[in-house]
Amino acid sequence: MSLFQLVLIVALVGFAIYKQTQTSEVTASGGYRMALIYGLVGVAVGVWNSSTGALAVPSGVLGWSLAGFGVLLSVVIGAARGIRTRLWVDESGRVMSRGSVLTVSLFVALLVTKIGVGVIAYINHVEDGSSFPQVMVLVAIMIAFQAAIVGRRADALRASSALAARAALPIA
Repeated sequence: MSLFQLVLIVALVGFAIYKQTQTSEVTASGGYRMALIYGLVGVAVGVWNSSTGALAVPSGVLGWSLAGFGVLLSVVIGAARGIRTRLWVDESGRVMSRGSVLTVSLFVALLVTKIGVGVIAYINHVEDGSSFPQVMVLVAIMIAFQAAIVGRRADALRASSALAARAALPIA
């Protein structure tokens, strides 16, 4: 990983942690926008292995298994974060969200686990496709799954809030 990539990942992680600790309205595109940013950064930086000049793809059964584990871990952590994100309806009827210590911890755990798996693969001379772009894409997958679950939960909360508001109206 180059110094530029390291600075970029630290900046993106810091921004993501900051965003998770802020209250924000749940919109149809909100979470997907962040996933798109991570995915585009990963693609823009490139999927080329800087040491060989070749495409950084997994090789062998173990390499592909480790890459698959990374994707599966992103999906599971994204789902857990989506379930554990705090949601509520504010006074004006908007659905609001805010991450918690748990959701931030899960985000950091994904990064630490992915980096740890990459280091173990490197030490054992296994090409698992680990690269800065792959980490960015895995974070994008995690955020997209979280956004899908938060969106569904927000829709259900809006519907129940609307029902409660209608039930409170006087019968004419």
